[in-house]
Amino acid sequence: ADSVLAEANQSPITMSNPSDKTRPGRLSYGGTTYRLSTMKTQGGLATRPVIIGAGVAGVASAIALLDVGLDPIILEQRADGKLLGGAGINCQGKAIEALNSLGVSTSIMKAAGRVIKKQSYYTPDGRHVASLDKTGDGTTPGQIGIHRGTLIQLLLDVAKSRDIEVLMKHHVSSIDQTSSPGKITIKSTIRSNAIPTIVEGSLVIGADGLNSLVRRHYISGNRNKDPQHYHGVTHYRGVVENFPSFLDGSTMVLAGGVKGVKAVVYPIGNPCEKGLQTINWVLAVEEDEINEDASTHCAHIVKLVRANGFNLDFLDVESLITKCTDIQAWPMVDLDPLDTWTDANIALAGDAAHGMLPVGSGGAMAALLDALALKEAFEKNATAPHSEVLRIYEGLRYKDASMHQGKCRQQPAENIVQEAMDNVPVTSEVPPEYEQRIQEIMKKIHNAGLEKTTAGENDVIALGVSKGIITEEQAAALRGLAKLG
Repeated sequence: ADSVLAEANQSPITMSNPSDKTRPGRLSYGGTTYRLSTMKTQGGLATRPVIIGAGVAGVASAIALLDVGLDPIILEQRADGKLLGGAGINCQGKAIEALNSLGVSTSIMKAAGRVIKKQSYYTPDGRHVASLDKTGDGTTPGQIGIHRGTLIQLLLDVAKSRDIEVLMKHHVSSIDQTSSPGKITIKSTIRSNAIPTIVEGSLVIGADGLNSLVRRHYISGNRNKDPQHYHGVTHYRGVVENFPSFLDGSTMVLAGGVKGVKAVVYPIGNPCEKGLQTINWVLAVEEDEINEDASTHCAHIVKLVRANGFNLDFLDVESLITKCTDIQAWPMVDLDPLDTWTDANIALAGDAAHGMLPVGSGGAMAALLDALALKEAFEKNATAPHSEVLRIYEGLRYKDASMHQGKCRQQPAENIVQEAMDNVPVTSEVPPEYEQRIQEIMKKIHNAGLEKTTAGENDVIALGVSKGIITEEQAAALRGLAKLG
């Protein structure tokens, strides 16, 4: 598959049925017959961005580009069911504001998810370490927990209501931006269809996730095409419907540090009259490999929960796990910062550009901020060549996203919880200075890319070095981005 993706077919395109305007035509490309996708293009190829990936980054980017007068089309390799699968995510206040600007209202999000009013950190044995106030500014909630698939569906509803075409089950096999000036040709294959498809456009946004094929094959300026970094941790995830609410029904709980096992639990649905909610849970486990036999996951992690002494008096973590009918296991992987996100008329967005660890729900927020930066770049540079605008977009986001990657990798709050676990006797309550430190450092995570970087970032970077999470070389790069001494 990689060799197919890497091909650069230089053959000319000819319509075999150019008079047929009502259904797809046929094209000859390099001796092969292809189907030409029907697309509702208003301004021709010059205004057609092709978005590869229909996740948060892809759909948000398409809506943003439509807002500036372009006519995007989205290609997604998955079917609807897989695209809308997964588990819960959190949208921080600035992410909610970004979604509002893209047409997803706060009221719809409140109805589809759950407003999170507090984020609380505990040791596994149930001692409180810190709490963050998530109530927001009175206008926008500070955080909403929601199923990932639900969030994508809300964005897709906006996209489809605005006539953005979304083509599912399209597996991109090659991208050619050299054969015809001003035009990019994307070849894709469609499941259950013997005739491949050609889609043509003026630019490509690769929003195809952490394992991005666009990044690997079509962004030529990166020394490392696939700089994935595994952190020796597995995330076991699940969603349980009709589970009893805990605490106030609006609290996100994180129990544990960076060693052993950490539990993250929060509601992603509003409670029913019986006080039952849909609950998302994650168990982060230090281990070198994942057992591919999913039938073993439940027994494996229940054993770990018991061995690590989980005892939250307000939440039965073991019961939450055993009631889950679909436990997924994912390696905890992020990207080292890339050298560049762009290559002429191709650019990356979301996890494809800056995949980061799931700390402070940074990935979804960063993807939404990418979309808004694309919009800003095209709004302010409407007459510039697309290649130039994409470089401007990269300039708007590269520093903040790279800093955010580094800060998430350091897991600052969890490291402070770990210090409490290591240093405070189990018979004692955790002193308040631990809470103060977490509150201060998490403001930098949740507001990443939205404030001017100050010397306070040195605290976050130094913590990462001291814990061996990032190297001195990586710290120097982060300080350079932040212009810190």
